[in-house]
Amino acid sequence: WPSFLPGGRRFLYFVRRTQESESVIKVGSIDEHDEPDFTMLQLTSQAVFASGHLLYVRDGTLMAHPFDPVGPRFLRAPFPVAEQVLHDADYDRSVFAVSSNGVLVYEIGEEAEGSRLIWFDRDGRELEELGKVSLFKSPAISPDGRFVAVQIDDADGSPDLWIHDLERNLRTRFTFDPASDIFPVWSPDSSTLLFSSDRGPRTDLYLKSVDGADEARLLLASDVNKWPMDWSSDERFVLYSPMENTKTFRDAWVLPMEEGAEPWPCWRAGSSRPTPGSPRTFAGFRTTQTNRDGPRSTWFRSPTPVASGRSRPAADRGRTGKRTGPRSSTSTPAAS
Repeated sequence: WPSFLPGGRRFLYFVRRTQESESVIKVGSIDEHDEPDFTMLQLTSQAVFASGHLLYVRDGTLMAHPFDPVGPRFLRAPFPVAEQVLHDADYDRSVFAVSSNGVLVYEIGEEAEGSRLIWFDRDGRELEELGKVSLFKSPAISPDGRFVAVQIDDADGSPDLWIHDLERNLRTRFTFDPASDIFPVWSPDSSTLLFSSDRGPRTDLYLKSVDGADEARLLLASDVNKWPMDWSSDERFVLYSPMENTKTFRDAWVLPMEEGAEPWPCWRAGSSRPTPGSPRTFAGFRTTQTNRDGPRSTWFRSPTPVASGRSRPAADRGRTGKRTGPRSSTSTPAAS
């Protein structure tokens, strides 16, 4: 959680340690010949500077600490500003923000022990809660509207996939491997889940039938970690993205679902989740990088390589690995 100090040369940033008590706020500099980064205080979340004070949360209390950003050094003892400020331990961030002129906003509450799955109508009214509170992530509604696949962290922090049957209001565990099973994506006919798992040397793509008749099987293995993004409604293509670094995290690769087909890059440096649009002949991308058409734009691209234009670069074909295993199952989910 970096933030610049006045002058724009030095900045505050949070350093997370394995032992929470060792996490700290440091001051860094973008100048090559400036002093080495040094520690300002021990904290478990971010700190920001405004109106001559360093603001941070300690044990649920929002503190204002008189601070000289030039030194940088603290001038006097801190004093409390607000109590019971909400803290998100998953992201090491307390819920507050302050403007440059000192206007402060914050949220009061206790740290949540999980999250809730809730249906809302189009007017934002809460309709129904699905099951009990848990550590939910990445919920995905099946195309037929009968199921919700969701990632739930075990007590030891290892995530598995669960499926909630909306007709029977029943949640059942879907994956049981000790590895992390994450990012569920439904097949167009709602019969199969595509997901990432690190049960091999890398985080690869796997398939498993919803009826549970078969074990999960490897779809794509390569030398980079990857996560699935979408599956075209004609079942011909899967979109996925590498997870290696910030430069490739939003790249989009196409995996044709024909036996023996190799993946190829469809879009590089995209900043939003690519989604094949109806009739799923093209994939849409929203960019944040400046280009010849302006700072933000939406592009549409065919998942089928073509000979010219914004097409698949020939030098990049099949660079990330090869498809393994048979085509996905088309078995029907168990009847409710």
